[in-house]
Amino acid sequence: MGTRMAGARSAVELRREASRYVDEPLREAVAELDEPLRQVAEYHLGWAEADGGPVAGPDAALEQRRRGAAVVLAAAGPAARAEARNVAVAATLLCAGLFVQDDLVDGDRVRYGRPTVWTAYGMPAAVQAGNVLSALGLARLGREPSSRSRELVDRLAHWLKVCGSGQAVEVLHRRRGRASPAEVVSVTDAKSGAAGGFLLTAAALVTGADRERLRACTALGVVAARAWQLRNDYEALWTDAADGTKDPLSDLRQRRRTAVAVHALGTGGAAAAELERFYRDTRTPEPAELARALELLEECGAKEWLVGRIGRTLGEAGRLLPKAVPDPDGAQESAALLASFCGHAEL
Repeated sequence: MGTRMAGARSAVELRREASRYVDEPLREAVAELDEPLRQVAEYHLGWAEADGGPVAGPDAALEQRRRGAAVVLAAAGPAARAEARNVAVAATLLCAGLFVQDDLVDGDRVRYGRPTVWTAYGMPAAVQAGNVLSALGLARLGREPSSRSRELVDRLAHWLKVCGSGQAVEVLHRRRGRASPAEVVSVTDAKSGAAGGFLLTAAALVTGADRERLRACTALGVVAARAWQLRNDYEALWTDAADGTKDPLSDLRQRRRTAVAVHALGTGGAAAAELERFYRDTRTPEPAELARALELLEECGAKEWLVGRIGRTLGEAGRLLPKAVPDPDGAQESAALLASFCGHAEL
């Protein structure tokens, strides 16, 4: 899908437009909150500093905070963009609420180049902020015409149930200190795949999709989420964190058995054995130990494996895309968007 069509925008253009397009109704929704949770929500969404004051300068990560909106608007296609606006706002709020709580459960201290909500405001505030952001998103879905509002809410409920289960299973994996490749993929499908499926089916429902297309959207959402999570694993290990958008080596520091780690541990040999000892250790690792663990991953061929896996998963997503997004411009934009999320020039 390398040839760009005349009516389609690039991924950069789409992310920028999506961010601008949902800003006003997004602010209106957050304004419904009472303090202090309004301030917490404004902080997470990139409008304010932790003390409630205005941001000091342009938020370089603002478009990353609107990824859900960009996915919905791209998949809906140019002709249905206005009709999809409310759902795009809902998607942004729902993703924000889940990310706030996901950071807390995972112990991540940095998101979008700033301290996460639980780091800045404490755990209780993060739990409640996640709840109210999700509630705002649910309320937005309730504004849709009754012909699709019920199905949107039912699909949201499914997303939240599956995501919660996946989060709990991931915590269990950490406690027992092991996970198989299939178990890691299952967690990704639950935590991220259900989200991807919801975003794409929500866009399809706005355009009056039939059951076959909705099934295609669900399938694409799962595969696209796998690709994005693999790219996220790569960025957590091998992308220069000078821009501050990632918590450097957070996955290693917390000894998370991500897909790339499980692959490396299963390769056998001295490097894999030493890496296993690192993952079984319960101490907070020193910087030198983190650097050595990263070296061991590379010695096990993990970096090359991960790059290849991202490419193959994106290829699978590309094959699923035409059925999920039949509008040519929408398909082109969705392909560009997914590729950009995964660090590729094109799908």
